[in-house]
Amino acid sequence: KSLLHYTKTPYDAVEVNPLTKAELKSLPDNEYKKVPILMANEKEQVNGSDVIVDYLLKERPDIDTTSDSSVKWTTFARDDLAPLLYPNLCNTLSNSYQAFGYVHKPDSPFTTIQRHSIQMIGSLAMYMTKDQKKENITDEVKALEEALETVEQALQEQGETKSGYLSGQSEPHLGDLTVYGVLRGLKGLAVMDDIVLNGNRPEIQRWFHLMENVVEGSTSSER
Repeated sequence: KSLLHYTKTPYDAVEVNPLTKAELKSLPDNEYKKVPILMANEKEQVNGSDVIVDYLLKERPDIDTTSDSSVKWTTFARDDLAPLLYPNLCNTLSNSYQAFGYVHKPDSPFTTIQRHSIQMIGSLAMYMTKDQKKENITDEVKALEEALETVEQALQEQGETKSGYLSGQSEPHLGDLTVYGVLRGLKGLAVMDDIVLNGNRPEIQRWFHLMENVVEGSTSSER
């Protein structure tokens, strides 16, 4: 969504029931059961975040995707940062329950019964499988803090010449957008306030709000 918003690409978002995946049954490739999925031009199905990003970037050659810095931070976001989110979202039953709070948004397409079922069953399942997703992570909170410290130090090292972006330039590159896209998914959750934007990392806090302004803008591309 970060790239869609940054490029001001209009799109219609369809919320998928994580328990039934009923919304995916009508798709051309209905064997694919993961999200996100992009339906381009109402007929071309593009599966998975990385493939969707590559598809969208074909129309935006102006976004830096190939510099050493862009590749470094894009890889960091996908390989180091993103795998830490799930363990931190479900390390307690309370966090898992909160993570499913999105189903109660005013524009949620689910019925009241569906909303409560998704939050209760989904959070319990998420919590019970937390250890399966940890892989070699022994302390998920410490690992996330260390990953964030890597970003904090990189922003600090730009010194007085810093542009505000990880790119070091006047515009964000794909690395900025990817790191922001990962952290954006934590908005409204305790882990965002307690770990990411807790005041201990002022450069990340400044960078996040800068990215929030440039990506989200004054108007949303989502319909």
